[in-house]
Amino acid sequence: MERDPLSFVWRTSPALHLAAFALLVIAFPLGWIGLDLVRVAIDDAIGGNAFEQAPFASFLRLQLDLPDRVADEPLVLFRGIGLERTQFVIATVLALVALAALAGLFVFLLGRIASAIEARSVARLRGTVLDGILGARASGREEARQAAALAGEELAGNLALLGSALITPAFGVAAILLAVMYSLAIDWKLMILVIDALVLAALAWPRRLAAESEGAAARRAWGGRVRRALDDLVQRLPALRAHGTAAFER
Repeated sequence: MERDPLSFVWRTSPALHLAAFALLVIAFPLGWIGLDLVRVAIDDAIGGNAFEQAPFASFLRLQLDLPDRVADEPLVLFRGIGLERTQFVIATVLALVALAALAGLFVFLLGRIASAIEARSVARLRGTVLDGILGARASGREEARQAAALAGEELAGNLALLGSALITPAFGVAAILLAVMYSLAIDWKLMILVIDALVLAALAWPRRLAAESEGAAARRAWGGRVRRALDDLVQRLPALRAHGTAAFER
C-alpha cells in the first residue's frame, strides 16, 4: 500500500477522479458565463447601458479584448442574440436561474463522487489492514497489535479527507484562476483588487485550520474506537484460527 495518501486515493479510484476533473473543466466556462451574466444583469438589464444607442442589444455576446499590439478589434467568440430590452431582461433572469440549477447539480455530482471515492478508499484501507492482521503468524501477535493501532490512527486522520483529497485543491485552483482571469478581462485594476482579496483570505486561513483541528480531534476519537476494535480482533486470533471463522470478520 502506498505511503503517500494522495497516491493511495488516486490509485483507488482513478476513473472517479477523472470524472470529477472533467466536471471542473465543464464548470470553468459555465462559471465565466455566470460571472458575465451578473455583470450583464447589472449594467444592461437594470442599468440599460446596452440600449442607450439602439433598441436592441446582443445577449450572451462573448468576446476577448486583446492588446492593441495583437488586434485592433476584440476577438468575438459568439456574437450573441439580438433582443429588445424586455426580452433581454427575461432572458437574463432565465439564464441566471438555469445557471443556478446547473451549479446545484454540479455541487451534488461532486459530492456524490467524493463520497464514492471516500467509501472505496476506506474499504481498501480496511481490507488491507484486516488481511494483514488475519494473515499474521502466531508469533507476530505484537506486530499485528501495533498494526491495528496504526490503522486506527490512519483511518481517523484521513477518513473525512479521503474523498476530497484531490478534488478540493483542484476546485480551489480553478476558482482562483477563474476569478483572476475574469477580473483581468474586465480591467487589470480589478484584477489587483481580486488578488488583494485572495491574499486577505489566505491570511484568515489559520482560523479555518483551527476549526479543522477540532474536527481532527473528533476523528481521532473515532480512530480510538477503531483501534480498540482491531486490537480486540488480534486478541481473538487464536479462536478465529481454531474455529475457521476468519472469513466472517471481513
